Amino acid sequence: MFESIRIVESVTDWKEAIRESSKPLVEHGYVKPSYVDAMIESVEEFGFYVVLTDGVAMPHARSEKGAIKTAIAFMKLNKPVLFGDKEVFLVLPLSAQDNETHMEYMIKMADFLDNPERIQKIKHMKTVEEIEAFLKEQNFA
Repeated sequence: MFESIRIVESVTDWKEAIRESSKPLVEHGYVKPSYVDAMIESVEEFGFYVVLTDGVAMPHARSEKGAIKTAIAFMKLNKPVLFGDKEVFLVLPLSAQDNETHMEYMIKMADFLDNPERIQKIKHMKTVEEIEAFLKEQNFA
């Protein structure tokens, strides 16, 4: 489900969190750099609606802003960053190539985020391998 799973010690602010978490999407050709800029602009314009649940943000933008393929990256921060007044430690940038194909991802993400215990377990994991094994065990790999 996730194109890339990474752990980063810290970032300076929410903009860097979006840029850093989106690097794998750009590197794999799933989005153009303009899409990352559009995600940041979207938050600047509409506020911190990308914070979906306690500790989790899912930045995204309109597909015509540079999305090439539907994908989600996964970045865990060891030190949370503020998105507005909310602490976020899990940043899951979403690239949606159109308005339909990302719906399967959104359904899976809703199921994933619907379990606060699962999110809290991930918060305390120290390695990518640990996260990958846990996600596989939970049928999200």
